[in-house]
Amino acid sequence: MLPSRDGASDIVAATALVESFVDDEISAVLERRKSSSTALELLLLRKFGGDFRRTWPDRVQFLEKGVGLGDVPSKLRQNLFLVIDARNAVVHGRGELTPNQLGNESKALILRRELARKLNVRSSGTRLQFADETSTASVRILIEFCYWLDEALSQQPDVS
Repeated sequence: MLPSRDGASDIVAATALVESFVDDEISAVLERRKSSSTALELLLLRKFGGDFRRTWPDRVQFLEKGVGLGDVPSKLRQNLFLVIDARNAVVHGRGELTPNQLGNESKALILRRELARKLNVRSSGTRLQFADETSTASVRILIEFCYWLDEALSQQPDVS
């Protein structure tokens, strides 16, 4: 567990670590596959392979389709993206829900409800309040995703 400063800082630090881990794992898979790839596959990877680093949905889609791990379990996917939404509110909204998150009123209400229910994040207007339990719940979800990724990668055929 990260030393607790506050829930918001912990979410940012933990998601950055997991983001780096995921990007490194994808890069390692691509490097291993390089020797057995066709010229067309290598060209496509050079042209489009780096885009997985832009957003979390892009990372997850690349893991599922590009690496061929299959679908991330639905509940885990929802929980992961909830932590990412909390992180985005901290980083891009300075502790408030972002205009993108507020764009669809019904989705914003669901987001607020799920943040409160699963991460113990309270909202006052657009401002989010992170509790000590937010760190624990968020890190638990991120660890669960890393375990899923590690297990899914271990099931991949060895390409040497």
